[in-house]
Amino acid sequence: MVLFNRAHTAEQAPLVVVLPHAGASAYQFGALARHLPSGWSVQCLELPGRGRRVREPFVIDFDAAVTDINNRLFGLENRPWVLLGHSLGAHLGMAVLRRRQAAGQSLPLVFFPSGAVAPSAYAINPVASLPSDTFWEKISQFGGVPEAVLADAEYRQYFETILRHDLALLEQAPIYAMPVANRTPLSPWRCRWWC
Repeated sequence: MVLFNRAHTAEQAPLVVVLPHAGASAYQFGALARHLPSGWSVQCLELPGRGRRVREPFVIDFDAAVTDINNRLFGLENRPWVLLGHSLGAHLGMAVLRRRQAAGQSLPLVFFPSGAVAPSAYAINPVASLPSDTFWEKISQFGGVPEAVLADAEYRQYFETILRHDLALLEQAPIYAMPVANRTPLSPWRCRWWC
């Protein structure tokens, strides 16, 4: 866990908990705190195998990743918090919230899933086990990977391991069934499907 403070944290100021996208560590979200009201903090959770947890073995099971994240969400019972999950983090976030709700644990004021199709509409695109060249072709098609990484063999070798583990987790993400009556989206972005 990496904590970024915009200023001295007020006891009741909301905490923004961030679950990053595939291949990311906490540092991609460090600047977020500068754009929040004074007193807010950003807590970016990292899965094992990246960032400050780079020496820990990767989690290879989606449920184990959810457990790891939930175990790191402590001290939230008496503090307002919000959850931002981006891409893979959005799917992990949804699973974490379902688990916390079932266990009677505190829930965030709001959940911001971004960069991901809702679990009820998600179609698995298996790429984690593709051969390296095909894997990078698919990753390039997804967009969002800096050209410097795509062009540099050493960068690709380093990030390939992380991305493969993260995409393998995404391929295990639950697809939450929704009644057909609830599948009519409110907008083209299908925001309602996250409800």
